[in-house]
Amino acid sequence: MSQQHIWEREYRDQKLMTNKAEPQQDTKKFFKWVRTQYPHACAPGAFLVDIGCGTGRNTHFAQSVYDMRAHGFDIARNAIDLARARAFAEGLDIQYRVHSMAEPFPYPDACCDIALDVTSSNSLYADERAVYMHELCRILKPGGVLFVKGLCLDGDTNAKQLLKKFPASEPGMYTMPETSITEKVWRLDEFRAYYEPFFDIHILEKKTNYSKMNNRSYKRNFLIAYMTKK
Repeated sequence: MSQQHIWEREYRDQKLMTNKAEPQQDTKKFFKWVRTQYPHACAPGAFLVDIGCGTGRNTHFAQSVYDMRAHGFDIARNAIDLARARAFAEGLDIQYRVHSMAEPFPYPDACCDIALDVTSSNSLYADERAVYMHELCRILKPGGVLFVKGLCLDGDTNAKQLLKKFPASEPGMYTMPETSITEKVWRLDEFRAYYEPFFDIHILEKKTNYSKMNNRSYKRNFLIAYMTKK
């Protein structure tokens, strides 16, 4: 858990994170797509895992709106404490764990109908990402659905400047000076090549959002991907 203290500090000081209880619109849009294309995956009792769940807003949504069995894990203990408190206050039965996505996931084989990675795996290095990919493929059922939102390098001037000024130890990664958080930014073709051997990619699009840092807004490009396990 090499970045655990960094993320716990971030959830405490909130330079990037927010206390919003609602999922991002990109996540809500994904659920609508699943309901249309793979309704069994978000039917009552279907099993969802939110990887890097933070304070639990996606798991809360999955259970309260779709009556799914929802689990989540995150490296930051204080984020998990808040997620558990919110679930208890809302009367939801959601399982949360303090756990790193760079370690084997605490779930059995082929148990998962939907996995979410909402700007969560950005901080993984190559060897950690190999564990993440192996575990994703292990816990998802055949045809299980994966949502990934990641950072996109194509056309993102801010990301290119960060790579130039604050490079991390691996290509395509930088360390943000304000937070010490390390992030991976993907080229579109690189992202496709990474996931395509294991997943059928149904939607892969680039979109522009604005991220806040110390109350300042920065234009950032993201990749949005809807996939099913081969």
